[in-house]
Amino acid sequence: MQPEKKLTNSYLIGTNRLTQLKLIKMKKVLTQIFSLVVLMALAINVNAQCPTYGAVSSSNEACAGVEYYFEIPNTACPSQVTWNVVGNSGSFGNEISWQITNLTTGLVVASYGTFGGGSTGGNSFDFGVTVGPDPVGTVGTSYNLEYHDTYGDGFSGGGQIQITDYLGNQITLVDGNFGTSGNIGFATPQEVSGVTATITTSAGVSVIPLTGCAPVFQPMTFANANFCSTTSENITYSLTCDDTGASLASGNHTVTVYPSVPTAATDVVTIVPDASGCAWVVTPQNDCIAANIGSVFTISPDPATTTYTSGQSGSETFTVTYNGISGGPDCCAVGGPAVPFSFVTPAPTTSAVGSDSPFGGTLNAAYLTTGPAGEGGVAVSGSFDVVVSGFDYPEPNRANTTDAGNVCQEVVTANTFWVTIYVDGTLIADEQVNADLGTITVPNPSAPNGTASVGGYNITVTFADVQAAGVTFDENSVIEAYVYPNSFSGPSQPCGGATVVSTYSPGGALANPGEWDAVTTEISTVDFVFTELVPGPADCTLDITQAYNCTAPACTPNAGTIAPE
Repeated sequence: MQPEKKLTNSYLIGTNRLTQLKLIKMKKVLTQIFSLVVLMALAINVNAQCPTYGAVSSSNEACAGVEYYFEIPNTACPSQVTWNVVGNSGSFGNEISWQITNLTTGLVVASYGTFGGGSTGGNSFDFGVTVGPDPVGTVGTSYNLEYHDTYGDGFSGGGQIQITDYLGNQITLVDGNFGTSGNIGFATPQEVSGVTATITTSAGVSVIPLTGCAPVFQPMTFANANFCSTTSENITYSLTCDDTGASLASGNHTVTVYPSVPTAATDVVTIVPDASGCAWVVTPQNDCIAANIGSVFTISPDPATTTYTSGQSGSETFTVTYNGISGGPDCCAVGGPAVPFSFVTPAPTTSAVGSDSPFGGTLNAAYLTTGPAGEGGVAVSGSFDVVVSGFDYPEPNRANTTDAGNVCQEVVTANTFWVTIYVDGTLIADEQVNADLGTITVPNPSAPNGTASVGGYNITVTFADVQAAGVTFDENSVIEAYVYPNSFSGPSQPCGGATVVSTYSPGGALANPGEWDAVTTEISTVDFVFTELVPGPADCTLDITQAYNCTAPACTPNAGTIAPE
């Protein structure tokens, strides 16, 4: 900030001392007020992150009575992350060490003990580290916490490592006896300003709060009482950043509203016998005119060529087919009863492919994904399952250590695997399973939580779970799941030898060290219901049945005038 300009005293010339004192006091008050305003402005703008929105992406045409969706896409989300590491090293703090790595940049962002050259701290040493604010576009939201204890009993002497978000809410916690080492991935919530959308139509004003860089997706319905002509609707909109009050977008969007679909043929035309009962009189109805016959709607058979001879009687059925206005949307295709759009596409076991796990390793994970739905707008309910069964990994976790006699030995630890789930790049669930015992060894610190069985795991992720993670599940959302052994790589023989690299080998014999497979790895029972309604077709083929009785008058000779001869 530039230095404040000093107020000159030239205006004090010619005034008496009392006046000067009053003016000096006034200047001080004004200066204090000015400073307060500056501080308030700084306070308001600190860490203010406003999303960016593009132009209206909705159609400029709509059918009367059919749900129309006013959409403005979010084009940039300049969110940031800030989080904290708090805890205590415990009674044997010199044995404890940990480090946290950013999974997007690969950089160590916090450490304690021997990691990263950090201080050993000491016994019962309190630590507190704040990381950020960092831009999500650069650092992402995913991190990995790795922790070790040289004695092998973890925090048995007290102490803990707690990760909290920028509001102080717990993200994950490590405490108790974790053994020699462990790691856990976590994701931090994003900090970004909310947005208020104000939308005005002929139906009134709607004020819509948007969070997490959500797009504008507002359903609305327009009326048009006509059947053969259009009307127009003007939509006025504005988007305001909640943190700063800045205007993010505003304007007008004009929609041509095409006519209502008729529910009876008489909405557009009447067909009645003429005075003789031997032909038909066709009369357009409401806003329709004769020129609309054959274009906006057709009549079969053609009343103009449907005639009868004297003495004929009966009934005739004319079929009126409503085509709508040429060049406009097919309102008959969408004018029927509407139902919510749903997304139910699973990712079966056969779709799993080898991938690097999000926390390390090379082609060591079974990767599954489903979505986006492609339509539907924003979800209002739903859930999906991730299922693993028959986990088979012949090479268990291995590590080298030395005993008191300095003899190198190989240590085999529990045969565990991870299931890591993301929605739109945000970590939703991350749990470790003991495949031999069928227990969860590292649970999520909060919902959702899965259930384990021998060689298996099942978790249901609900719409509420996705919302709690700060994700707006919509038609563009993607679900991802990774399943992978806890061992990324290690020596195949005690104290040396070839390195065993964990590798996902679906459907084949596990002939090579480090290969693993499972009978089932799938995203199943996907069922999300969206705000957008999918309209069904309307019946635009309408009949008119009319009775007729042809009674043409008998021929009466005209005597006229006979001229005399």
